[in-house]
Amino acid sequence: FFLFLMESDSAAPCSLSAHDSAVLQYLFNPLIQSPNQAESCEDKETSVTKEEDAAALDPDTVATVKLLEGQGVHAARNRNYQEAIRLLSEAIEMAPEYSSPYNNRAQVYRLLREYEKSKVDLDQAIQYSDPKPNEEPANTRVAKLAYAQRGFLLKGFLDDEEHGQLDLQRAAALGHSLASLETNPFRTLCGEMVSIMMKEQCGIDA
Repeated sequence: FFLFLMESDSAAPCSLSAHDSAVLQYLFNPLIQSPNQAESCEDKETSVTKEEDAAALDPDTVATVKLLEGQGVHAARNRNYQEAIRLLSEAIEMAPEYSSPYNNRAQVYRLLREYEKSKVDLDQAIQYSDPKPNEEPANTRVAKLAYAQRGFLLKGFLDDEEHGQLDLQRAAALGHSLASLETNPFRTLCGEMVSIMMKEQCGIDA
């Protein structure tokens, strides 16, 4: 089960802390061996990411949508998933072409194991954050998260290795650290070598 930070641009204190995100990565991502490693892999963005998918919205609407997103993330952290979906759906209704709420709601659906609904939301998040994949994304932060999340979803739960790998490659190209690890051919080769050595030397199937 691959879980990624449900990010919101809201400055509200209800968003996940870097440490909380690292712990979740450690618990649910087999590539991560410790929370400290997860923190070192976590994408750090100190500059404000442009959000061209929100450019048509007036400032008051943007502020309200971000507030709803923050509240939705907070509800999800408290395992109040239906409330999280309600809040994020309200944000989507207010800004149907803004990618971030789709991405966040997709993670709530994944927590509920509603994988097809999660994929539908990730499809929408990618459509609005990266409408022209051969050009710079409209919202790089959301695009790289959504591609990574959809990639792991396709590979892990929807039996679509080929398209999942393509999504992870796109996420890696946009700067997603964990997707870069997953698509690194040397990681796969090293893992196979370690498994062979452990079986030959210790009789352990790794």
